[in-house]
Parts: sequence; C-alpha cells; structure tokens
Amino acid sequence: QRDFLIVAEHDDDPYYWPENADNKFLLFISSHCIQTSTERLATHLKQFNPNVKAFANQLAYLPPKRQYTDRNPVQLFFGALNRQNDWQPLMPALNRILRKHRHVIAKVIHDREFFDALATDQKQFQPFCPYEEYQATLHTCDIGILPLVDTQFNRMKSDLKFLEYAGHGVAALASPVVYADTILAGETGLIYNSPDDFAEKLDELIVNASLRQQLADRAYEWVAENRLLSQHYQARREW
Repeated sequence: QRDFLIVAEHDDDPYYWPENADNKFLLFISSHCIQTSTERLATHLKQFNPNVKAFANQLAYLPPKRQYTDRNPVQLFFGALNRQNDWQPLMPALNRILRKHRHVIAKVIHDREFFDALATDQKQFQPFCPYEEYQATLHTCDIGILPLVDTQFNRMKSDLKFLEYAGHGVAALASPVVYADTILAGETGLIYNSPDDFAEKLDELIVNASLRQQLADRAYEWVAENRLLSQHYQARREW
C-alpha cells in the first residue's frame, strides 16, 4: 500500500537452516523478489518465488597491488566459518608439507580446530574479527587454501573468497567445487583433485616464488577487469 519494494537477499542453501522450513520459507514467499549470488542457487530459490535474479559477488574496491619480494618465510592463510568437514580430509597432507617446510608460517582466523590440528609451531591464531582485520591479515600472506567437499550446501556457495584472495595478492589453492568455475587452473590459481594432489601443489607453491607471483598477478588483473562492483551495479539497479 505504501509502494515499498521488498527484496530478499540470500546467499546459501536455504535448507541448511531448519528454521527456514519451520516458518515455511516466509522470507522468500513474502518478498517481491530475491537476489542471490549464483545461478545454481537462483534456480533452487525459484521454487519459493519466481522473481529471482543472480548477481555474482564482486569486490567493492580493489586493494593496492602488492609489491612482491622473495619473502621468507612463506605465509599460508586459512580463514573460514563452518569448514571442518571440508579441511579434515586434507589435514594429513597439509601437515606432511608443513613438516617438510618448517619455515612456513600458518595464519588462521576463527577456526580453532583447524589451528590446533596443524602440526607446526609456526602458526598464528586470530579469533573471529572485523572484516577490515581479516583483510589486513590476508594481505600479509602468500598462499591461501580454499577447501570445499562436494555437498549440496557447498555447490551453492559463491566464489567470493577467491576474489578476496586475488584482490590481496594471495595465490589460491582451491577445490574444484565452486572454484573450478572461476579459477583458470594454472593461470589465476591452482585446483587440487585429491589430498595427494593438494600436497603436491602446495609444495610447489611454497618452493616456487615466481609461480606464486604469476598466479597472484594474473588473478589480480582478472578481478580488476571482471569482478568489481563498479562494473556491475547498474545491472542490479535496473533489475
């Protein structure tokens, strides 16, 4: 009656939270439309509301480009929520590489179980923190890992973390789930297909500084050309 437009914003599998089903998905049914971040999730949400549009996640701004040196020690980053099932299959392989390269410093945000499972003394933990602190820590790292196992919940996730890694000059080692659709393997990042493959590629990233820099530079350029909010906001407004 007052001419308000109600737009629901949702970025994960709605079945992951039982309260959505308990209230009969009222958020989606009572809105005029829904915006989300992936086409797969948009298709899923159309069962609740026909007016759904996917807008890929973008970076609001591009951080200054990193100036690389042949830094030693190499710094490894992991920061995520609710990823225990995703990283656990990789932990033996990850620890094998950390024992081989004892100079590597692992920086972990939020996930204490991941931090405690790392078989190294060269590690730093930071609790859940403001986004600006997350970005500042990320900006100091060289390699970032992005593990997702193949589940319905994970298949509906977006590639935002890769964009963040790319924007901050961090070379990404990622699962094929979600990230194979965005990362140009061997060009803007590396994709692993098994724990042993993960270990082999992580080992290469640690010892090969030029590979890390090439991947990070190309990923940064790709994001600058394709995934900034300033390049896409008009399509969202027009919709």
